[in-house]
Amino acid sequence: MRIAYALGEDDLAAVLMQQTLWRRDRVRAWFERIRTGPVWRHLMVNVGPGALFGLMLYPVWLWQVRGSCPRSAVGGIYVGALAIAVVLGTALQRWRAPPRLRFKAVHRWSARRRLERSRARSVLGDVQVAVEETGLLRVNSTGELRVPWSEVIAVLKSRSMLTILLSHDRVIVAPRRAFHDDAAARAFQREIERRSSKQAIEVADTP
Repeated sequence: MRIAYALGEDDLAAVLMQQTLWRRDRVRAWFERIRTGPVWRHLMVNVGPGALFGLMLYPVWLWQVRGSCPRSAVGGIYVGALAIAVVLGTALQRWRAPPRLRFKAVHRWSARRRLERSRARSVLGDVQVAVEETGLLRVNSTGELRVPWSEVIAVLKSRSMLTILLSHDRVIVAPRRAFHDDAAARAFQREIERRSSKQAIEVADTP
């Protein structure tokens, strides 16, 4: 199975945004596993941020209680209040999931920043991608690149593009325009999934 297309700068930008959103979703999935997993593990994860914020707010606490309680009790009261806050915060998170912040502007900025580096090391122009028994073959103006299936990290899919993430921060792209119809695109995706043992992950179809 072989496809051919012309790789453009818009393709690079779309791939970088897909990677950014994929990494965001992985972090969210990790936190959700922590949130719904064993209580002790969730509590231990919250201890780190709680202690960090506690250290940051300690000068404010000293300023607020100045002269209102014995100096020897100031530290003990603060540590106790911090421990209670961590426990209550953990209980609240397990009862109701925290809101998912989008940070769209941050994601766009991250993709634009990485685009400069990606443009410098990527080869734009005509590309051929072939699915072989031992792995993927990519052919462009610099020559051939053979990638064994073991180096496929993830497969991302959207309406306009299939992105194959490889080790060492490399990618192979299969735009929808490289296929003559939807059936051919789905067949290519299924072949990649079967040979790499990676189920394609749905991501946003970003321009």
